[in-house]
Amino acid sequence: MKPAALAVACLLLIVASACGGGSSSTATITVSVTPATATVVPGKTQQFTANVQNTSNTAVTWAVNGVSGGNSTTGTISGSGLYTAPDTIPTTPNVTVTATSAANTTITASASVLIEAAVTVTPATATIAAGQTLQFSATVNTTSSNKNVTWQVNGVGGGNSTTGTISSSGLYTAPSTFPVTTGNITVTAVSLADPTQKASATVTISAPPLVISPTAVTLAGGAQQPFTATALGQTVSPQWSVSCPSTAPGACGSITSGGVFTAPVSPPAGGVVTITASMADGSAAPTSTTATIQVSNATLSGAYVFELSNPNLLNGQAEGGVITFDGGGKVIAGTFDVAGNASGPVSITGGTYQLGTDGRGSATIQASSALQWQLVMASHNQGFISALDSSGNTLTGTLDLQQLPSSTTLQGNYAMLLRGEIAGSPAQAFAEAGSLAANSGGSITSATLDFNNHLVASTNASASGSYTAASASGRGTLALNSTTANQSFAYYVVDANRLKLIEVDSARPAWGELYTQPAGPFSAAAFKGRYALTMAGTSSAGGPFAMGGVFSLDGSVSIFNRVLDGVNQTVADQQGAYSVTDVNTGRTTLTWNVNHGVALQYAAYPRSDGGFFILETDASAVAAGVVLPQTITSPSLTTLAGGFAVVLSGFEPISLSNPEGLTGQFTYTVGKSLGGTLDVSANGAFSAGLALHATVNTVDPNTGRGTASVQSGSAALANGFLVFYVVDSNRVLVLDSDGSRIVSGAMLRQF
Repeated sequence: MKPAALAVACLLLIVASACGGGSSSTATITVSVTPATATVVPGKTQQFTANVQNTSNTAVTWAVNGVSGGNSTTGTISGSGLYTAPDTIPTTPNVTVTATSAANTTITASASVLIEAAVTVTPATATIAAGQTLQFSATVNTTSSNKNVTWQVNGVGGGNSTTGTISSSGLYTAPSTFPVTTGNITVTAVSLADPTQKASATVTISAPPLVISPTAVTLAGGAQQPFTATALGQTVSPQWSVSCPSTAPGACGSITSGGVFTAPVSPPAGGVVTITASMADGSAAPTSTTATIQVSNATLSGAYVFELSNPNLLNGQAEGGVITFDGGGKVIAGTFDVAGNASGPVSITGGTYQLGTDGRGSATIQASSALQWQLVMASHNQGFISALDSSGNTLTGTLDLQQLPSSTTLQGNYAMLLRGEIAGSPAQAFAEAGSLAANSGGSITSATLDFNNHLVASTNASASGSYTAASASGRGTLALNSTTANQSFAYYVVDANRLKLIEVDSARPAWGELYTQPAGPFSAAAFKGRYALTMAGTSSAGGPFAMGGVFSLDGSVSIFNRVLDGVNQTVADQQGAYSVTDVNTGRTTLTWNVNHGVALQYAAYPRSDGGFFILETDASAVAAGVVLPQTITSPSLTTLAGGFAVVLSGFEPISLSNPEGLTGQFTYTVGKSLGGTLDVSANGAFSAGLALHATVNTVDPNTGRGTASVQSGSAALANGFLVFYVVDSNRVLVLDSDGSRIVSGAMLRQF
């Protein structure tokens, strides 16, 4: 063919093609994987197949989770698509198998694989008590149609009595024979179709609880109660212990290794002791029970120092001594001295007593003449007394467990407080406060004394004297000689810090106390904080006087936050001043005004408990008392909740010819009325068991001052108005100053 003709022919072919005369397009390659999902047990295989379309090159490459050929963690896959699951299920048990076209590596297809145990057990972990049962279930994930399993406990088919048994249906029963095998037990389900496939659950057998018998007992103080303990019905020998809120030795009682509990002789705070049994090897769970402790005759056991006085200073009647109780209702012995009687102590030869569960009781004391006491015990260590002496005179006072120090010689500085009469016709009231220094050789080397002699002050009097060391009963003698008076005393040691004084010379029948002083030198900065006080005595008008209150010292010169109650009036202001006048004795003067505009003056001597003895040194009243530091930061109604032993002393009606002593017990529950029972000594007779009902109005968190209104129907203190001065959670000073009575005293917590 000629060239020109060939060119024409080619052109015709091109045109023909452009007009649709033929086709040259290529189809898209596709890949699919079968199966699309699979479940594989560890170590087993799954064949995957890749189907490649639209290419003559049907080869693929395989990967697991993007890793060509996979790995030991997520499984491997061969070039032919045989996937082998890892021996251990990975953290993420779902993996992806991917086929990639060799003809076009952008073309892939995937299958989802769940790696799952051949056998699973539910629950996987559990804790049950000995003797209890737990249902297990098993799921078999193999391709076999036989989904049954057999059960084992610690590798033993069906288990045994030591580690527990399991039924063919998977009901596990923990061992019930004590002691049990505690710790981890393994329950295993084994596939019947393939015994190499199994799964396990971990069971923790908790120690069985100890069971204490008896439970929740109520015991008299000092009583004994055996306790026993069992575990799974079998008697065991646990370790025994007791506990209660108090940390004082013996306050919680004691228990022997054999479980015999001896109750404390008086209830601890809260009134309850917890008794706990535990196994040293942990083979049983510790268990506790409680014993509610009540006051009993055993609460009053041992030697006690007592001091009793008449509310009327002009009466001069007081006595103090030591008395021993046997804890079973009998008075063993004792001695006491009478104010104004220098002939020596009077012997106590016997007597009887009884205490009720509320701490109240009575005693008949055999001496040269019979003495009648009404008692209330706050604890084994402390109580209050209202009494009638042989002439029928009213006396009130304290009862303190004697705890003699190793040395009964006086040593160091002591603060002193006295109240009584200057004998004569007529008798005159006096009060005295001071500080004395004693050495171990029997000498009072120096003393500073303040007197209020029938409204005439004699201040900063110097004195010296001597003393005899206390006998085995704690009794000694002491003499003080000053320009104001020559005084002779009998003293009784309460403990290392306190001594009760009875002035036995006929010139000044009186009673009081010595209290150790803190180490000096003293300054105003040493006295800073909140304080509560009560004072009692005789007014300038010749009638009864009592005052209570709270105040604060600023550590410099000022008195502030002052609230005073007394003689049916209340003072509340920010005024007053104080000054330390003697750096060696701590003698401190306080001054303030009251409602009627009179400036009042006081001398105070610090005590080692942080408080003071205080004496009024002006001409308004012959009065003395105690100042105590308020150590509770935010008192409230809750502070008064619980039971308290109470003593009140004063006059009803308000006349020196009507002295009255009251002891008893108060119980208060927040939101409810205050209830109590008082025993009253007045007019030569006792009125025992008088019920008191009062409404507690408030407690000021800033001052600790609270009030309660006695209900009109109350048999005791009817229509009275009680003022509380909270010292701490265990002590409260009390004043009742209304139109018909004036009494003051204290409350000590029982429970």
